[in-house]
Amino acid sequence: MSQFAQPGIGGDKFEAAKHNGHLLLFFPSAFRADVPTQNGTADCVDTKIVDLDTGETLNDAKVWGKAMVPQLKGEVPDGMVLGRLGQGQGKAGNNPPWILHPHTEQDVAVAERYLAANPRNQFANPGAQQAPAAAPAQGGWGAPPAQQAAPAPAQGGWGAPQTPSPAPSAPQQGGWGQAQAAAAAPQAGWGAPAPAPQAAPAVHPDLVAALARKGHQVPPGGTQAEAEQLWALVQNNPDVA
Repeated sequence: MSQFAQPGIGGDKFEAAKHNGHLLLFFPSAFRADVPTQNGTADCVDTKIVDLDTGETLNDAKVWGKAMVPQLKGEVPDGMVLGRLGQGQGKAGNNPPWILHPHTEQDVAVAERYLAANPRNQFANPGAQQAPAAAPAQGGWGAPPAQQAAPAPAQGGWGAPQTPSPAPSAPQQGGWGQAQAAAAAPQAGWGAPAPAPQAAPAVHPDLVAALARKGHQVPPGGTQAEAEQLWALVQNNPDVA
């Protein structure tokens, strides 16, 4: 026997029988043809797999099979495939093959909720004390939304005149081609009333319309940041259902 081991296939192991009937979301990253195995050579797809019924995630798993590999390899390297795992009809005495059945509208809603909570291509800042802000959505609506100006510190004292309020900044172009004026914070002094709390921003209607053209809807109660994250996922991916 040779002292050298064969190269390992690596990654988490995908056991189809454990996920039979479950809704699975695949992120195929590579297609490998003619991979050596104990039974000869076979094709496989490297992919991340999320079981949306159980919440289990498999990273860099290998998917084999003459039925499933063709269903996944067309979305390499950065597409997504959504389907419910099942079995087809066995031929010539062979075991029934594992296949992905088409997803439904209800399945799409489940997958979109997962993506909203787990956006792709988001990177953490090592050692940061605070969570990084969501990246602004890029694409079909123009420049990123304008940030609001931070409130200037209140000036004044016992009878001293207050510093004049700064002039409002010029309107900046928002993420969907419309001007959004930066909010100027009211000045406060000794005993001046505190500014009224700002209402949480609603999802911009142009962003809602842009998502609708992609076949997506903002989940009920969704925020502007969640909608922008969803757009970042689907804007350049026409294959997303």
